[in-house]
Amino acid sequence: MKLFYILSLVMMVLLSCSKDDPLFTNINPSFSGISFANIVTEYDSFNILNTEFIYNGAGVAIGDLNGDGLEDLYFTGNQVENKCYLNLGGLKFKDITAESGTQKYPGQWSSGVNIIDLNGDGKKDIYVCNTLIKNASLRRNLLFINQGNENGIPKFLESAEAYGVDDTSHSSHAQFFDFDRDGDLDLFIGTNFIDRKVPGVFVKDLNDDCDMNCDKLYRNDWDSIHQHPYFVDISSAAGMSFHGYSHSTLINDFNEDGWQDIYVANDYLSDDLIYINNQDGTFTNKVGNIFRHQSSSAMGSDLGDINNDGQMELMTVEMLPFTNLRKKTLIGPGNYASYLYIKEYGYQYQYTRNTLQLNEGLNATNHLPVYDEISFLSGVHETEWSWAPLFADFDLDGYEDLYVTNGFPKDVTDHDFGEYRAMADNLLSDMDLQAVIPQVKVSNFLFHNNRDLTFSDVSEPTGVHIKSFSNGAAYGDLDNDGDLDLVVQNIDDVPFLFKNNTKEHTSKKDSLHFVTIQLKGGPFNSDAFGAKVQVFEGPSIQTRYILSGRGYLSQSSNRLQFGLKDGRIIDSVKVYWPEGTINVYRTPSLSTPIILSPLSRQQEIQNAAQDYNGKVFQSISPSSIGLNYVHQEKDFIDFNIQKTLPHKMSQQGVPMCTGDLNGDGLEDIIIGGSAHHQASMYFQNKLGIFDSQYVDLKSPDELQIEDAAMATFDADGDGDLDLMIAGGSYENLTAGKSAYVVRFYKNDGHGHFERDTSAIPASANTCASTLRVADIDLDGDLDIFIGGYVLPGTYPKADKSFILLNESTKGHIKFKNATGEWKLPEPGMICDGLFSDFDNDGLPDLILAVEWGPITVLKNTGTEFQKVMDPVLDSNPGWWTSLTSGDIDNDGDIDYIVGNYGQNTYFKCNSKEPITIYAKDFDQNGSLDPFISCYWRDTNGIKREYFYHGRDEMIKQLLTIRRKFQTYTSYGLATVDQVFSKKELEGALILKANNFNSVLARNDGKGHFLIENLPREAQMAPLYGMQALDLNDDEYLDLVISGNDYGMELIQGRADAMQGLVLLNDKHGDFIPVSFQLSGYFISGDAKSLVSIHNPSGENIFLQMINLDSLAVHKTTHKTTLFYPNDNEYSGIMTFQHGLSRKIEFYSGTSYKSQSRAGISLSARSTQLQVRNAISKSVRTIN
Repeated sequence: MKLFYILSLVMMVLLSCSKDDPLFTNINPSFSGISFANIVTEYDSFNILNTEFIYNGAGVAIGDLNGDGLEDLYFTGNQVENKCYLNLGGLKFKDITAESGTQKYPGQWSSGVNIIDLNGDGKKDIYVCNTLIKNASLRRNLLFINQGNENGIPKFLESAEAYGVDDTSHSSHAQFFDFDRDGDLDLFIGTNFIDRKVPGVFVKDLNDDCDMNCDKLYRNDWDSIHQHPYFVDISSAAGMSFHGYSHSTLINDFNEDGWQDIYVANDYLSDDLIYINNQDGTFTNKVGNIFRHQSSSAMGSDLGDINNDGQMELMTVEMLPFTNLRKKTLIGPGNYASYLYIKEYGYQYQYTRNTLQLNEGLNATNHLPVYDEISFLSGVHETEWSWAPLFADFDLDGYEDLYVTNGFPKDVTDHDFGEYRAMADNLLSDMDLQAVIPQVKVSNFLFHNNRDLTFSDVSEPTGVHIKSFSNGAAYGDLDNDGDLDLVVQNIDDVPFLFKNNTKEHTSKKDSLHFVTIQLKGGPFNSDAFGAKVQVFEGPSIQTRYILSGRGYLSQSSNRLQFGLKDGRIIDSVKVYWPEGTINVYRTPSLSTPIILSPLSRQQEIQNAAQDYNGKVFQSISPSSIGLNYVHQEKDFIDFNIQKTLPHKMSQQGVPMCTGDLNGDGLEDIIIGGSAHHQASMYFQNKLGIFDSQYVDLKSPDELQIEDAAMATFDADGDGDLDLMIAGGSYENLTAGKSAYVVRFYKNDGHGHFERDTSAIPASANTCASTLRVADIDLDGDLDIFIGGYVLPGTYPKADKSFILLNESTKGHIKFKNATGEWKLPEPGMICDGLFSDFDNDGLPDLILAVEWGPITVLKNTGTEFQKVMDPVLDSNPGWWTSLTSGDIDNDGDIDYIVGNYGQNTYFKCNSKEPITIYAKDFDQNGSLDPFISCYWRDTNGIKREYFYHGRDEMIKQLLTIRRKFQTYTSYGLATVDQVFSKKELEGALILKANNFNSVLARNDGKGHFLIENLPREAQMAPLYGMQALDLNDDEYLDLVISGNDYGMELIQGRADAMQGLVLLNDKHGDFIPVSFQLSGYFISGDAKSLVSIHNPSGENIFLQMINLDSLAVHKTTHKTTLFYPNDNEYSGIMTFQHGLSRKIEFYSGTSYKSQSRAGISLSARSTQLQVRNAISKSVRTIN
């Protein structure tokens, strides 16, 4: 009794939280009574070296087993007994395993666990998955049917065989759901059985007949004799035919048709799966149509709505380490052969990191969801050897946070151990070998939702920062105080029982508002598994999905907690019932919990993909207007030239130009040719249809040239558009400068082009990125800027840029290399350029987007270009990709939208922690060795400068690294200054970048700029195609943007999260992202150049070039009146009805590798357009 009072006093102190206490308190097992520990014992014939499954852990389920209103716990054990704990209140539990009859059979290896009411008697039953053991009888899954209480203790009868669910197929976990909408619970079982030595080997037939490696689907049929469900295996007939090593499964109505679909997270090389319910008892795997890439060795998974938009995101965890040392000892080298095999064998792209799939809504074309993978942007990509992700609103602020368990007792993936094992495998026993395997005993993670698609790591201040080997986890309100507590399974240790202190925080008592909702479904799905619940409070939507399992091998509480902002009342609750119906409950009582049952009046769920009225764009088929173009190019491997490149230079798209090429008054299109392909030319007819015309612009010995930059302009003043094309890319390194020649073609006035080899000086050949034209010397003709990108084979050295002055006379076209004369600075590798008068002095200045440099402004003095020293621009070097411009704020000067690589990348940087590239021929073998560094955490969690590349990549580029760092550990501990001394870095080209945000460079009208980040949605991928125009006729310019880069280095993987985006100007200095469902603008693929063209009907047509794909074509839904300037007209002022005015410039090229015909759409609200010439004098006024 004395001991009891002491423990009670300790607990009272423990639970008396102040505002400075952490969010969670780990309750001591001596108080809670939870003494279970999942102890795993190895021996010579059974250890991690011969049984990979041994440390995959076990699960925990939360549910009210005896109906007393307190939720109880069931833990599965591997070699130890499973344990059932009755909740006594106050976070005290009693072991009732033996009393309740919920023991497993001796020798069974238990894995996942579910608590469900399977037979519809209103009492919770327990289902346990068993696996691993060779004897099939010991792999029988267990079903404990609740027989009711005896003196408050629930009694169970093991009945798996009687119910047909005693599956023996190496069951990892299970999900109960109603796939056929007949009102009862069917059963999906995820299997995980390693049936071959190398599960990472590519196979041709991903869905051939399989046994142990295919998941199982059981249909719930009624046994009329015994009056309970009986389950029938329909796996093969239902289409469960894909191989895999399943760690977790989620049930979700992905295509929003009212029928439950299945997501499966698979380990090793096997793809994750998304089985779409065909509504006829069969399923079709559509993962390749839904995800653009996925985690390589996917573990646990969960659903959550992280941005409160009503759409469910999907999180899958993997094994990417948190510290540099662990990264360097775990991550393998990039293998381009494997990358090619992915395409050849039909696999999905997979990467070693967590993936967070942001749900953008349904694509009306295929009625499937569109996901953007944003784990890098969100900051949740690296959480060590992770198992269970759980989305839940732990602090009740109305947004779901993220908890992740991780750890592994024996790190067999450690590269140093792998090399040691290869040498000693035949000399030592398994027990001797496994004794030297390093551990991954690390802390679990808790991420706070920042409400802007990003999360902050709050593991340490919230009290969950305890090193462990954690795996299964579940949340629930175990003390009925309104906030969510956590239970975490640990290998070789007792579980964590984390009490949530949100309710007790005195600083939040007055402002803390929440509601608990519990669904009461039909008799045979009383927990309403598969239901979606949405709480509406003002403009906010909170969404939860009820599952019989989430995270990893575990089941969290089905009582839903919703934090309410500032005491707002709930406007309504919408429930999507698993039977395919919808109920709306208006202004429900805030009594806790709210118990909701199906109403008699119900609405049938219809497929949610729909055409919204008011879209500004409409997608049209390219072939419907004659544009049958498909981009083609060889998959050139740049990494064979320089092993440590951050991205390919040979996969950056081809240029596009529009203009009246044949003098018929209609706009035509020319698309540059990739290496070994000619350019494509399309002429528009009066019906707005395009006729293809073959053009032979490359001679046979020039066919290997990649067209990298292009411009159409009237070079000789004869009234037609001539053509200039410059070469680029990495593909023609051996060909020398002949592959990078600048070619000029004279137009005969009818769209026929003839090569003029004397027009361009040979000294101007370069590996180009952009061609821009303007009358820089105001002599009445158009001069040329050629932007040099990378000196081929020597990244990051820049090739030369040039200024060519037009000295053409009648009948003779000639350009002079005036680069030296105009003192053109050399800012670095130029990705895009734009002639624009930033300071309103009437002279076209030059704005440049530079990779490994700042946004660069070159002022035109009339005789030379001088770099503007701008402290804001100069202090923000980046990987700037693209430029477009406009008077965004209607203040009379031109602002600039500048594309960058974005925040959804491995390369994180800021002003204090830049990424740096060190380039030098370190081994003096005649090739430049580029090495990129970034700031990653050391073993103490302090960020230091390390090289990004793994030891294997470094050695491939520089063999001396092998001698200097003979182990992966020694290399992983070495900072940059320990890899190369100051002397070794002498003479190296060193470049830095500290800003990867795409931005608005706002012109202050005084010759300087402010940088403002574009919205988070615009930071999901590198930006390339961009246009500024007034889409909604509100007198302010909006933005249309596109991007992605599928040529990133292989560890980073494809940057593919941009699906095209419309940004509306809010008139107050910010842009508002508009979903593709509302805008109608959707681009999928490796999008690069973007141009617009007008048809005879006055519609504005947007053409998006996509690598290795056809064009994406959209037209604006409203017709416009067009204005095209004369040759001597370069700018103007548009005045609007309410006194606003906007400066306008007529560009000969804007945005990455793009040139649209110079002109504007006249606004219905404009009252006057004053057009100006090159020296800013008004030449005409249009009312």
